[in-house]
Amino acid sequence: MKWSLYQFDAKSEFLNGELEEEVYFAQLQGFEISGQEEKVYQLRKALYGFEMTDLGLLHYFLGLEVKQGEGDVFFSQKKYALDLLKRFGLVNCKFAATPMNMNEKLQQEDGTGFMRNPLKHHFGAAKRILHYIIGTLEHGIWYSYVSNFRLVRYTDSDWRGSVDDRKSTSGNTFSLGSGAITWSSKKQATTTMLTLEAEYIAATSSACQCIWLRRILFDL
Repeated sequence: MKWSLYQFDAKSEFLNGELEEEVYFAQLQGFEISGQEEKVYQLRKALYGFEMTDLGLLHYFLGLEVKQGEGDVFFSQKKYALDLLKRFGLVNCKFAATPMNMNEKLQQEDGTGFMRNPLKHHFGAAKRILHYIIGTLEHGIWYSYVSNFRLVRYTDSDWRGSVDDRKSTSGNTFSLGSGAITWSSKKQATTTMLTLEAEYIAATSSACQCIWLRRILFDL
């Protein structure tokens, strides 16, 4: 698909806006007028109205930088990442090849969340992520025109990776055309006894997501 993205500014005008059309609505359940249940109300004043302003091609939105070309779009978070690094004084830090040490397992020391009662090694893990970000500032997702435009799903899980409760983590990503459109990494709700069971839970969760995405694409 060769789509261009545009940005609009919506200015709301609340209450008592003038209506140009005739609008009717049924009586609310439980508030019907006895003996006149078949009648409807006519709306005389709009509850709210909108005025739209065309801002042209989309360039920046909610922390996302958008670069558009002939039939392709590139999304990145370079400015957001730089602002984050500046906040913690790490703009000139050394680059870490991975966001986390593969052999490191974070553990809750007293049963509370990491954010509630972080310890020194938790801060160390967060700092390593920032060291990883410094080397990935130019990374992003590129969406370009492709002839084979289809929804593709990838899913996987570890097995009992959580040190605290031995629960597994499900992961999935969906791509549409040339780039990913959604991804997820979430701890499973139950503790599994077999690797196959953890994989089955991950596959079931991603299948539900797949059905939801297919319905949205069908409506489009």
